[in-house]
Amino acid sequence: MPFTRRDLDDLLRLLDAQPEFRQRLLHALLHREALDDLRRLLAAEPALRQQLLRAVLGDEILDLPALVARLAAAQERTAEQLAALTVRMDELAAAQARTEAGLATLTARVDTLAARMDELTARVDTLTTRVDELAAAQARTEAELATLTARVDTLTARMDELTARVDTLTTRVDELAARVDALTVRMDELTARVDTLAVRMDELTARVDTLTARMDELTARVDTLTARMDELTARVDALTVRMDELAAAQARTAEQLAALAARLDQVVQRVDRQEQRISRDLQSLKDRQVMETLRERPGLFWIVLDDPEVLPPAEVERWLGQLRSTGRLDREDYVELIRADLLVRGRRQGQEGYLVVEASWTIGPPDIGRARRRASLLRARAGVTAWPAVAGYRRSEQAARLLAGDGVLDVPLSDADELDEDTPAGASTV
Repeated sequence: MPFTRRDLDDLLRLLDAQPEFRQRLLHALLHREALDDLRRLLAAEPALRQQLLRAVLGDEILDLPALVARLAAAQERTAEQLAALTVRMDELAAAQARTEAGLATLTARVDTLAARMDELTARVDTLTTRVDELAAAQARTEAELATLTARVDTLTARMDELTARVDTLTTRVDELAARVDALTVRMDELTARVDTLAVRMDELTARVDTLTARMDELTARVDTLTARMDELTARVDALTVRMDELAAAQARTAEQLAALAARLDQVVQRVDRQEQRISRDLQSLKDRQVMETLRERPGLFWIVLDDPEVLPPAEVERWLGQLRSTGRLDREDYVELIRADLLVRGRRQGQEGYLVVEASWTIGPPDIGRARRRASLLRARAGVTAWPAVAGYRRSEQAARLLAGDGVLDVPLSDADELDEDTPAGASTV
């Protein structure tokens, strides 16, 4: 049942009339963690509300929003750091892509240079073959000169013997000399060509040396790039370790938030249970106050009964016990009647009888039903006149409609009829 301003006024009147209930009510309120309806009543005085919250909930629960806010701020900083780390990872990936592109270009250039080296090697091999062929031709020339020398020697030896053929030989020797001169010219030309080839070989050697130096420089650059790649790999490994640590911290944060959410759920459940218990205790206190008021002031029944007399509980138990001992009441009937809040003896319209009263702070349809049922049972079993009646400070709208045409007597305890729209009908369950 919600705690309204009207309930607070009733509670104050109840505490004024019955001081012994003050300690019990204070004990019930001090064990409650949160009351939504009570917060609305104390909204006009924030200082008092803060003192009550700190006294009821304690510093730990009041500091919980600040703790959650700090956790949220830490989570936002974590998200920002993760975003910055993602940007750096993207930049690193772009740099890695540029490095890979440069390496691919360098690889292509090295492949081109290797192809040109293969072509140069093939050309050198061809030139070597041609030089070998020239050497073979020179060897053949030298062999022919040796043969010719041998023949000249033979001719010289045969000069004495072939004097007669000297003229003929002289002519042939002249021809041979002309041929030797032509061969000498050809040898000079061959020598010049070999010198030119030597110069070109020197130029080729210089170019090979230059290419070797460039290859050395390229090798040094590749070594430098390798070192930078190793350094970059180490930095990526360190970054991976930091990412793993950040993921672990995030997991711990998530676990702490889950534990905090579970604790909040437990607190809410405890608040709900405490609110229900306090509502039941408060309703019981209010109902008991109604019964005590009716016992102490039987004149309140004059509105429906002449010369009203509230039967004490001991007298009611003796009377119902006699009816049970004579067999007019069984166990169930006895329990049903003994649970009636009040029995009031008096006269109504000249006829003596009993009011079977259901007392409750707020009258609901269940109270009317119990009064009618118990009055009918008392008439049937005891053979007396019995009238159903209800007594209380308020009536629910449904109970007011039933009382208007149900035949159940109504004993209001307030100066004017009060309808309670917020109170569930039949709050009292006895």
